Amino acid sequence: MKLRNLEISFSKNSEFLWLMGGQLVSILFSIVIVKIITKIGTSDFGIYSLILTISALVSALLVGPSEQGFVRYFFSFEGLENKRRFINVIYLFFILTVILIALIAILMSLFKIIVEPNVLLTAVFIVFFTFSSFFASLFNLIRKRKLNTIIIVLEKLVSTALLYTLMFNKILNITNVLLVLSFSIIVGLVMRISYFNSVFNYRIWRDLKSISWREYLIYKKVFVFSIPLVIWGLAGWLESSSDRWVIAHFSNLDTVGIYSLMITLSSYLIATPLGVVGQYFQPIIFEQINRLDLNSKSNKVLNNFFRSCIFLVAFGVLFSLLFGKLLLSFIAINFATFWYFLPFFSLSIGLFQLAQAYTIFGMIYEKPRVYLIPKIILGVVSLLLNIAGVYYLQIIGLTISMILASSIYLIMVLMINRKFKYHL
Repeated sequence: MKLRNLEISFSKNSEFLWLMGGQLVSILFSIVIVKIITKIGTSDFGIYSLILTISALVSALLVGPSEQGFVRYFFSFEGLENKRRFINVIYLFFILTVILIALIAILMSLFKIIVEPNVLLTAVFIVFFTFSSFFASLFNLIRKRKLNTIIIVLEKLVSTALLYTLMFNKILNITNVLLVLSFSIIVGLVMRISYFNSVFNYRIWRDLKSISWREYLIYKKVFVFSIPLVIWGLAGWLESSSDRWVIAHFSNLDTVGIYSLMITLSSYLIATPLGVVGQYFQPIIFEQINRLDLNSKSNKVLNNFFRSCIFLVAFGVLFSLLFGKLLLSFIAINFATFWYFLPFFSLSIGLFQLAQAYTIFGMIYEKPRVYLIPKIILGVVSLLLNIAGVYYLQIIGLTISMILASSIYLIMVLMINRKFKYHL
């Protein structure tokens, strides 16, 4: 028995080390990728950042809420036949989302709402960029973290090599950047989807033909769970992405580019590692819940989850304080002047991510609605503070507004969690 427990412990630790090690390599590649992309200029980098916020909006309104629903109920449907039905719903959602975004892009192209960069290319990038994390989450559900890590690193390697080729041949521009990044993401998606299908002996054209009312009932369950998360996602987008559009309106694209680089690096230091920790712990927590095993063992897992998050936030803020200037000097010397903003952005993102981590109780008890009011308040307050901050104090004002909004959100979430009678 002890040997068996030791094997299980080693397996879990091995998974976690693969996940964290791969993410560390991925972050290093991401920094190099950002370093190359910044060479298109601060203005074009600002445009690229605005495109990412559109992708974040698609994720907030469509992909993200449904992803949470799929993750929550994945283990509720046991047996190969039920799993295939569940996967049918996943692919139907993917196909319908692609069609919706394609129609919007075609209309925008026909009416010339956006001319540069190409709106259809932008739509392709947004679709694949958004669904990349979606299918990565599915990979983590089936505990193929080692393979998922390898695919992530491969994506980054391909992106880095192709971007460097563009830079070397002096054809680095925003259009080519979107082409290269879309290609590398597609490579990773094809690999994930192929392997995921093989695990459940799923054939998309064969199994989609067998669609019946059962798929409707599955998505109804996922949809009902996900509805509050749409409002939650929109409020989250207002908190985390509206700032770029506020800057673009009250300032210029160069300022958007400078600010976006700071936020991107802060996310690499804080949000990305916490996302990995969440991907590792959440499937374990939800699997125990579906086995009716919400006991001291589950509390131990939750403790480890929260302590890991707190440690990573503290480490990220400290790292940005000690090495922020060096990091920015490596990426682009003209950005290094603003390095002192980095620790404050890291702190605000850290507080927000901690609050997000603590909302797992709403998922556990199937009551995500309890966080709706705090999330809506956060979105509205963030937008108002961002407008006031940028209007009066530019980036300094935005920095203050972000820390205030994140602190308020964390306090509200912790107060709500008191009703779940859980104490760290």
